[in-house]
Amino acid sequence: MEQLWITLPALSPDYSGVCSALFDLGGMSVIHDASGCTGNYTGYDEPRWFGARSMVFCSGLREIDAVLGRDDKLIDHILKASEYTNPTLYAVIGSPVPMVIGSDMKGIAREIENSTGKPAFGFSTNGIGLYNKGVSDAMLAVIRRFLAPTDGKTDHGINVIGTTPLDFSANSNAEDLYRALEQAGFRIIGKLMMGADLGQIRDLTKAEVNLVVTESGLDTAKYLCENYGIPYVAGTIAGSDTSVFGMIEETRKDRKCRVLGKDTGRDDAAETGNAAGQNDTTGTGNAAGRNDAAGTGNVSEPDAIGNNGDGGVLIVGEEILGNSIRHAIHAVHPEIPVTVATMTGLRKELAQEGDLDLNSEAKLIAALESGRFQMLVGDPLLGDVKPEDLPLVSIPHTALSSKLYWSRAVHFIGGEMDDIVKKITDLWRIR
Repeated sequence: MEQLWITLPALSPDYSGVCSALFDLGGMSVIHDASGCTGNYTGYDEPRWFGARSMVFCSGLREIDAVLGRDDKLIDHILKASEYTNPTLYAVIGSPVPMVIGSDMKGIAREIENSTGKPAFGFSTNGIGLYNKGVSDAMLAVIRRFLAPTDGKTDHGINVIGTTPLDFSANSNAEDLYRALEQAGFRIIGKLMMGADLGQIRDLTKAEVNLVVTESGLDTAKYLCENYGIPYVAGTIAGSDTSVFGMIEETRKDRKCRVLGKDTGRDDAAETGNAAGQNDTTGTGNAAGRNDAAGTGNVSEPDAIGNNGDGGVLIVGEEILGNSIRHAIHAVHPEIPVTVATMTGLRKELAQEGDLDLNSEAKLIAALESGRFQMLVGDPLLGDVKPEDLPLVSIPHTALSSKLYWSRAVHFIGGEMDDIVKKITDLWRIR
């Protein structure tokens, strides 16, 4: 019962993460379901519909087809639809029913590829895993398929890995980041995955450094580091804090991976694990045990109190964005204790001592009611589970509150985030 979410909505699922990652590639994404999962993604997990198009289809799975295992019917429908759409690639994406009946998503994809001559991918998503795992799996799949390694490097070339509207929303956050990097003298080779195209993916090894801006990009960065020697920096810009620029420059020179606010450089990007386990749906094959229902990948349980959070600020949200906001707070007030917590599975290599893996509503409520924190920073819906006397500074998280607040998404770069940081520090001082 620990995994039951009673007050808060469920986070965006893995199939939404896959669709989100493939959105800009011009492919056909087919969610194999009766229509509920497709409606969940198109209606609640994709804010870009208002300004862009993508081919997302529902297989229209019916009970008799599930009972009889009519995969041939699904393949025929996809082939007929492709006559009118001419996609660059195909993605067949699982949901709970295909999981229960054991549908071979990769096998279906191979049949489609053999019939069309175009790349096809099968994803064994099940609606139980979370969006970050889906984004990660989709990125790795297309990179392994389309990457064309080269020995040549672009001076100051970087890949930005992990942009997804489920964390970055669909305001101008991704574009603002790309622009800021270019204005700082960097040349963006690949935008993964907001603004991506297959040409960028082929050229990824031309980059000198990978900038990982959300946890969903970490396994991809590790894969590129381990297989192609491209080191990474994990962090992003928050407000006026552009510390990642200096970290990228340092990493260009010494080829060491860095995490914003945590370390100055390390030789082995996979010191606690490697990207080989990213397709392990149980989460046991990766470094942090992401999405591990038992919470074994955490750094600190709510009752294992660390020095970071006592009397300070709790940031609940995406881990790298949370780290970056913490760094921006400490840039102006280093004395404020700040703890970062995530509900998607804490990654040890990104976390500081005392950070929390709140992978259930019960753990979240326990942390909020522990009395450790003077302030909460996170999605407005967290106000429904916090104590009344705990102030909340709102930063909407699309993966949690969806369309309820995505029109109020915060701009991570510039004055709006600076104002939020100032509000946090002012509230902390008066309490």
